[in-house]
Amino acid sequence: MRLILGASLISSGVFTLCIVMLAARNPRKPAWASERWVANCHSIIILMFLSFGLFCMLPDLFKLATDGMTDPLSILASAGILLATIVGVKALKLKKRLAVYEAQAAAIDMTRKVAAVSPGSDPAQEYLPHKAA
Repeated sequence: MRLILGASLISSGVFTLCIVMLAARNPRKPAWASERWVANCHSIIILMFLSFGLFCMLPDLFKLATDGMTDPLSILASAGILLATIVGVKALKLKKRLAVYEAQAAAIDMTRKVAAVSPGSDPAQEYLPHKAA
């Protein structure tokens, strides 16, 4: 039973990590994905999921390695949960989405640089006297 609980906690931690990573890298990130939230809240939750999951699984894995005695249904269920996690993470297409977010962020940075350099973009320049050529 602890194998299933540990696999479920690890799966929850991995999915939470993926969702937070996608939201934090998005150029239009939601408020819950700000740097403060990720550093102070989400990272702790992810660490708790992963560490509790590992510590739930270790005693049964140790028993399996030494005695060879563990419920085969628990082994199959936990392997299925971990396999579903791998398939789910692959289905999120993280690399592709992160590349799109990176391109969007680069385009936003480029437009900000162009707007800062272009003449007439500074409102204070409107009130300065211009020399006639």
